[in-house]
Amino acid sequence: MPEPTPRAIDVGARNALARTLSPEYQGVREEHYLDITAEVMERADPDKLKTSLLGPEVKGNDVGWYLGPGARQPYLVAVTPKEALLMKGRIATLGERAVALTEASRQRPGRSLSDGDRAVIAGAGVRRLERPLAEMQGYTAALGQKFAIIAKFQEAAQPKHIGLARFGSEAKMREAFAFLQTFVFDEMFSVVGAQRQWNQQQATLARRTVTKRMFLERDDNQHIVYFRGLLDLAETWNGYKRAIVAKRIYDIKQYNRSHPVDEL
Repeated sequence: MPEPTPRAIDVGARNALARTLSPEYQGVREEHYLDITAEVMERADPDKLKTSLLGPEVKGNDVGWYLGPGARQPYLVAVTPKEALLMKGRIATLGERAVALTEASRQRPGRSLSDGDRAVIAGAGVRRLERPLAEMQGYTAALGQKFAIIAKFQEAAQPKHIGLARFGSEAKMREAFAFLQTFVFDEMFSVVGAQRQWNQQQATLARRTVTKRMFLERDDNQHIVYFRGLLDLAETWNGYKRAIVAKRIYDIKQYNRSHPVDEL
């Protein structure tokens, strides 16, 4: 089936979300989606997608663990492979392992460790955590941009705002909507697909199903209700990821405070 083909639009004009979500604006035609049944559309409900992003059904290696205040068991959060690298391993263990490896590398038969050796060994854990800390801080900043876009669209999707140009110009709306689709929704659906082990055909069907629900399910503005549901799911999912990384940043800073290299 052909992909949606948005028509040429005056980027200097003002635009409302109601128009952006119209099939005419997006170049989506009903006859290209007749094969997608009500049963398939139901499987794309945000509540059903959530089970592959958060909770006990999440599985595999690309998983983060959120342990809330007072919780005994972690809450499982499906993540991308890149995000998983930021979330793996206890912080203290990473530091201690770096110290042990550095100490082993400094050992020489018949020679005692010098003060310089001891200083290098003592600071190995802090140095090992410098790059992960910088990466997590950069990741948190990127999440902040996603949350800002999600919040802006949540506001625009409110019934009293749906016909207003909350983003101002056409160009700003197009830019924001492209960011939302690429860096928020597409990322979310790629993780759902990995969890459910979709093949290429299944992934394509899922993408087309979301397109149909977001732009063609017009009765009682169900397309807008669906859009709001995806926004809320994205906000919740990214919120758990942000909490996991925030705790790891805190743990790194705690480790650094307990290993004051500058006092050696």
